[in-house]
Amino acid sequence: MITNENNNIMKTKNTYEGFAYTAQEVTAFLVSMDVFIISLRRIEVIQYKPDDIEKFRQWLKSHNIREILPYRGFKADLNNN
Repeated sequence: MITNENNNIMKTKNTYEGFAYTAQEVTAFLVSMDVFIISLRRIEVIQYKPDDIEKFRQWLKSHNIREILPYRGFKADLNNN
């Protein structure tokens, strides 16, 4: 769980360990299973697979980066063949 103290620390960190871009370079994102699809300001779309999905998502959200489709986790439909 991300606490207010951790969230404040995340807001001050402009970068995320292992991610090659700053928060200011990112305009929007969506999550598909465990991969982030990220839109960059320079009109480029990239994929990124973080070690900790929720921590990376919270870092993006702490910088007010728009989530295109809210992540609801992966749920398999076992009844649909």
